[in-house]
Amino acid sequence: MKKIVNLLLYCFLGVVVSAGVIGMRHFMVQDQERTQLEAEARRQAALAQEQAEQEARQREEERKREESQRVVMVQSLPLYPEKKIQKVKAGRDTVCVYGETVLLLEEDGLYAKVQTGAGETGYVWSDCIAPVPDESVTADEQPKVVMLDVEQNGEEADRISFSVAGNVEKRLEALGYQAIMACRDAQETPSDAKRAELARQLEADIVVRICTGSEEIQKEAGMPESDDGTSDDGIQADPDAQAADPAHADNAGQGTNATPDAGQGIDTTQDAGQGPDTTQDAGQGPDTTQDAGQGTDATHADNAGQGTDADQADDAVDALQAKDVAVICSSEDNPHPAAEYYADSRKLGKYVLKYYQQSTGFDGGEMVESSEQEAVNRSKRPIVVLYMGSLQNEQQASRMAKPKFQAKMAKGITDGIDTYFRKKS
Repeated sequence: MKKIVNLLLYCFLGVVVSAGVIGMRHFMVQDQERTQLEAEARRQAALAQEQAEQEARQREEERKREESQRVVMVQSLPLYPEKKIQKVKAGRDTVCVYGETVLLLEEDGLYAKVQTGAGETGYVWSDCIAPVPDESVTADEQPKVVMLDVEQNGEEADRISFSVAGNVEKRLEALGYQAIMACRDAQETPSDAKRAELARQLEADIVVRICTGSEEIQKEAGMPESDDGTSDDGIQADPDAQAADPAHADNAGQGTNATPDAGQGIDTTQDAGQGPDTTQDAGQGPDTTQDAGQGTDATHADNAGQGTDADQADDAVDALQAKDVAVICSSEDNPHPAAEYYADSRKLGKYVLKYYQQSTGFDGGEMVESSEQEAVNRSKRPIVVLYMGSLQNEQQASRMAKPKFQAKMAKGITDGIDTYFRKKS
């Protein structure tokens, strides 16, 4: 009986051990399957994360690519192999055209490295490209291209000139023009020949060069001189040139506008029965341009009769002589290429001088035709050089050094350019 009981116990123990072994094995299988499932889940999550990150990178690259896209804003934009203005050979060198899209790779000062739609890489003039607008660019909306240039005359003069040029650039772009800076500081300045070649290649509509006057530069331009930096009664342009061009219309028929002595007002003599011309073009601001014999310009008359502006009360206002403010353009008989654009250059100069004087109160300036200035002679586009004032005149220098007055200088230049194009259209 005892043996039977032991046998039964051994059998029961065997069953228990077998059940334990089977249960343990089953647990191990389940644990292995669970581990495999968790591993697969982690792998799938990692793949999903990697795919999401890849898509995010692609979207970021696409966004950057879109942000790097630029559209050509000038009629003709050459692609240079290096950062250097070079001659362009027709049929051999790549030239981008207005409205063409390029990819900006790098910006470096005056130049930008780009890639064309055909995959060609090179350098272009940075100011000639702009971010792609929301609406497509069409040929009938092509803006007028104005090249702004600065003539270097020394540290203080350059500071004023570059400040005014930058202000003009912003004002022109706000009016819808495409402003191109030929140089942005005195350290990186192409030669006159290179700047003239750039304006020709870009097919700029006009070139406006600004600077402060000095006796040396005025002699180079063929401008008249005086012993003490000013003239006793103002310098008058050649009478024949005045009669032939409306730039002197404000003087013709008005009597002599003599430079006043200290404390005197400016002579505003007008022909009897004639008042200021306030003719306006449709949708445009007031145009104060006058033909010969019409009397004193409305804006000029206001300035002349009032003396100083409120924000200029700390500056004494004396009439500025032609030696200090002048616009130089090519002479009609200039043997150089600039003579071809004499008519447009003179019209441009007339408006720039007129509105510059109105905005600044600097009176007594004149148009000077010259064939002695290299920057003008080399140009194959309409060009004028504006002498904004003289740093040798302490009064003028102190006013031109002020940012608020520089804004007035820029406004006058911009208004002159804008009027030129409105009258031309």
